[in-house]
Amino acid sequence: MTSEDDIKKMELGIKAQELAIKKAEEQNKAWDLYNQFSRETRARADGLVRAVLLVSGGALTLSIGAFLKQDTPYLSPACVNLLHWSWVLLIASMVLAVFTVFVGVLSSDLHGKRWLSWLNNGRLGELKQPRASGYIQWFIGIIALVTHWLGLGLLAFIAIQVIS
Repeated sequence: MTSEDDIKKMELGIKAQELAIKKAEEQNKAWDLYNQFSRETRARADGLVRAVLLVSGGALTLSIGAFLKQDTPYLSPACVNLLHWSWVLLIASMVLAVFTVFVGVLSSDLHGKRWLSWLNNGRLGELKQPRASGYIQWFIGIIALVTHWLGLGLLAFIAIQVIS
């Protein structure tokens, strides 16, 4: 027969297991929410990159077409210089937007290799996220957006000058 102390120990052990299971389930739910959040953030970033590429490319195409045809409206030398700068900025925004995606792919590849190594080594230690590449990606992405807005702003200014 078992004593009351043994029964209490077994009950405590069962409660500890139930608590551990509940904690693991809560942690899995938190990871699921985090993964969903990460997917949504990535989708927003991809949409933003597509928008920069589409709008910058469209503005560049239309403005080049409008100002390189034979019956081009008159622009002062200063406006021609601004027009060239707007084209440079729009091209830069497109290159930087693509580079931002490229850095993201490299970062994912690096993390995937770390993850595989972590799994192969028995999950020892903590699996760390690649932070430096994330900061680089943010920095390049912000510059891409700023150059995009500046290029469009210069085109809008030039359009106002042509009309007036």
